[in-house]
Amino acid sequence: MIDVERLIQLAVEANRHPSGTTERQQALSNLVEETLRSPCKVCLLPLSSRRSNRAMFAQQVRESYRDRLDGAIANLDLQEPTRQDIEVMLDNTLLKTLAVIAKQHPPGSPERQLALNLLITAIQHSGRLCYPQKGTSPLPSQLYEDVRNEAVQQTLLEICQKIDRYDPLREVMSWVNFVLDRRFIDVCNKYRRQGVTQIPKGGGVDFVDIPDLQTLDAFIARSPKKSDSQELMDLVEENPQGMFTKEFTNGRPEANFRAIALAKYRQGKTWEEIAKEFDLASTSTVSVFFSRCLKKFRLYFQEYLLEQRDSNNE
Repeated sequence: MIDVERLIQLAVEANRHPSGTTERQQALSNLVEETLRSPCKVCLLPLSSRRSNRAMFAQQVRESYRDRLDGAIANLDLQEPTRQDIEVMLDNTLLKTLAVIAKQHPPGSPERQLALNLLITAIQHSGRLCYPQKGTSPLPSQLYEDVRNEAVQQTLLEICQKIDRYDPLREVMSWVNFVLDRRFIDVCNKYRRQGVTQIPKGGGVDFVDIPDLQTLDAFIARSPKKSDSQELMDLVEENPQGMFTKEFTNGRPEANFRAIALAKYRQGKTWEEIAKEFDLASTSTVSVFFSRCLKKFRLYFQEYLLEQRDSNNE
């Protein structure tokens, strides 16, 4: 939980010192560390690595965030700041920092991948995604969560694909919600054309190496040597701290992510066979559960693969 009073204190302290002074820079650095320390702000797993390239990237994020906070604080009314004022200012500045850093690095580079992963995590944790409330769309209410999730996934994919078009003069969340509004309509229209008969599948996200349900089969199939997919299956089978067996569906601990993943990609079973094996109602039950788990573990998988590559390159 963020100590907002502490953040306000640090912001006021920074503003008390003239621009460019050592005291102001130190206060801003303290504000940056206090903000990034909170787990609900942004996942900093990639920044905690001791690898030199990761450390350099972490330093770039911190310095850029500090510099942008310098200007943002100067424009904020710190006489009577509200909790919302502080949180929105910190969120907007962090999102803008990560978006600009992503733009600065070439497509496909590790730095861009890290920046985009952090940006997506920060967007998801911002609590500021805007979409129609349940019951306001023309689709059955039981499909609302699936439609919303697919629209959000498509939006995040589009943000990553078009990050070079980001205008730093515009707030990131304004752009995100503009896109989300249109993708929500697109998904609703797609379902209506299909007669609302299909369970949504996530779209492939090319800024990370972790596929979703739709692209995982192709990802597994194209593996050469000991590939990323095999590394991931080894990790899932190892099940560190029981993290993959803690996720299960329909109140059935045996129908957990690890068991389903191994059945699908080590034993080659179909979704129909897996649903029958675990006595689940339908293939959609198991496939939707599996897709949600992939989304949940995606950043963890991405960091694991990056660490493996770093180790192999040493």
